[in-house]
Amino acid sequence: MNQLNNCQTKTFSWKAVKSAAEACEAIDVGLMLQWKDMRAVKASLSYDDQLNVMRHLATRFCERVDIRLSGEILTETLLVWLAFSLDEKLIHAFLEQLFQEPALPEAVRLLVEITLTTEVSETEHLDEIFNMSVALCCYLGFYLYEFNKAYPDDLKGVDILMDHIATFLFSVSNTNQYGIRFSLVHYFGYLERGAAHKKYFNRLMARFGFTALEQLFYLLFQKKSEAVAMEYLFENMPYILEADSSIQQMVHETFRTYLLREPDRFALFVQLFSKHLLEKEPEYDKTLAAKTFLGHLAGLLKVVSYVNHKRLARCLMSTLMMFKELPSCSDWISQLLEDKEVRKTFREILRQLQQSNAAEDVLDASLLLRSTKRGRGLVLNRSEGLGILEQVTFLGKFEAVPRTS
Repeated sequence: MNQLNNCQTKTFSWKAVKSAAEACEAIDVGLMLQWKDMRAVKASLSYDDQLNVMRHLATRFCERVDIRLSGEILTETLLVWLAFSLDEKLIHAFLEQLFQEPALPEAVRLLVEITLTTEVSETEHLDEIFNMSVALCCYLGFYLYEFNKAYPDDLKGVDILMDHIATFLFSVSNTNQYGIRFSLVHYFGYLERGAAHKKYFNRLMARFGFTALEQLFYLLFQKKSEAVAMEYLFENMPYILEADSSIQQMVHETFRTYLLREPDRFALFVQLFSKHLLEKEPEYDKTLAAKTFLGHLAGLLKVVSYVNHKRLARCLMSTLMMFKELPSCSDWISQLLEDKEVRKTFREILRQLQQSNAAEDVLDASLLLRSTKRGRGLVLNRSEGLGILEQVTFLGKFEAVPRTS
């Protein structure tokens, strides 16, 4: 009897938890974690303890997958912990254990349903928790995709489970929260990269693509956010460039806006992003994205020809020639040469570039486009190695781009 009383005392409040064993005990008796207790809990547990608690949550969730109320309590405890911590390693610890449990298919379905449809009791932190709910489901989808790729015969009905996750994630895409929008762009963009038919990604971008792009490029040219925005765009812009023609119109409008608003910094972005597109990656061929980007460069060159911006024209021509090994590069140059809306002087330089193997020599030889800018060059920073959770959480904190009346 005394042992039972001691157990009840220890697990009466999460604030009383001092070890991983006590945290697991609190989970086992159905004690829901509250946001206000998280600071004390984290201070009492080592990092390894927290990883073990995540694994324990996964095991108990699978064991109680047939008990809806227990699943909701466990899920809210998980989401509060993850949303407070914003630590990808904790998510990985939970999911790695989840994928070792025999009730994985049932757990996937229930976890997605609870995280994205059930109201939580933490009303003061709804945004943080819902952002984490979407992020967790995205990670769950990635895990399922990679697991099936590595072990194609180990789990039946993977396509049904993936479609289950996609349907629930798409159902929250009408949100105004940019952190969630950026998570969804990354999720569907990654999973449907290279696919001829993009079942979800095109619909997603049609829903909020223009405002998401506008926000990203606004953040790219703000000092506080440029490095993270650059990292996100480098990773996800190739997916966007694979989308259908209506989405490319959104991309062109965004490019044109910031080309004219931030000419020097946008020109630098174009050069850096072009180098990124031409880098070879083992799992993702960006050739289709590069071909589409070439079309955007040609369209932007027409814009700078119209406004007669010589420095931008030089930059765009130089960048265009970075893609000279692609057959479509010559095709785009030929179209520009035949376009009477492009200034005759610009067309003449393009003709010389098409026939030369030394683009910079041609541009330097042209008095029209000779570089005359002196002094320290512009720099765009990039936060390499920053995980997608950190990226979308950081970028999602900024106010929406201000509208001009």
